[in-house]
Amino acid sequence: MLLLVLSVLFFVQANAQNNKKEPSIRFGNMEPGKASREQIMNAPAIVDVNEVFKVTHFSISFYPKGGEVFGPYDTKGNTLTTAELELVKKYSHQPVKIVIEDIRGIEIGSGVNRFLSPIVLNYDH
Repeated sequence: MLLLVLSVLFFVQANAQNNKKEPSIRFGNMEPGKASREQIMNAPAIVDVNEVFKVTHFSISFYPKGGEVFGPYDTKGNTLTTAELELVKKYSHQPVKIVIEDIRGIEIGSGVNRFLSPIVLNYDH
């Protein structure tokens, strides 16, 4: 009987882990790839569309085409700082690659700390 109870508990726990949603991190809820400056300015935050992860830190770098590199800038929370948004505004005349990496956060519910994969966006206004 004890063996049966333990087997059922193991099955339930394994099933719960298999059905667990993974984070789906997006910048401004945009698909990775191309973005416009307006999209970035209107939604300057990293979000999890599955709502299972809360971003607490990230670093961001700006690579203007043919220009100098800006960053990486460490950012607490999930939103671009005023200075980072100023860089987005400043480069309205040339293509820029934005790399968001070192994305850290906490799983909602379990409180487990995690690192997630980088996000790369290109914008050319």
